[in-house]
Amino acid sequence: MARWQRRARIVLAIVVIAVPIAVALAVHRRATPPAGASQPASVPPNAVVSSTKGELTQINGSSPDYGIKYQEQSTYADGSTHFIGVTITVKHRGGRDFIVTGDDAQVGNGHSEITLRGHARVQ
Repeated sequence: MARWQRRARIVLAIVVIAVPIAVALAVHRRATPPAGASQPASVPPNAVVSSTKGELTQINGSSPDYGIKYQEQSTYADGSTHFIGVTITVKHRGGRDFIVTGDDAQVGNGHSEITLRGHARVQ
């Protein structure tokens, strides 16, 4: 056996031993999140999808039709969506732009009807 082959075997043996040790040290159990940190307190238990602080934009053709900014959103199995802390910006409707704000908004299945409650305001 040539000298370089002996050295290559030694290096290979070191790598074979070192890699599993490095992997074992790098992999560790994930820390358990604190109780209640996984979802906001106001999320109903029957919601399919929930998110906090976001923005949605409906685009019709090449220009935005309306946008919805919210603090919390919950979507249900029937397709309806519930928003908390909502601001709806509507573009070029009847020749004007307007902004609707409210504490609470319910969007029905099909997104054809929006019901605002609590401090609803149109600008």
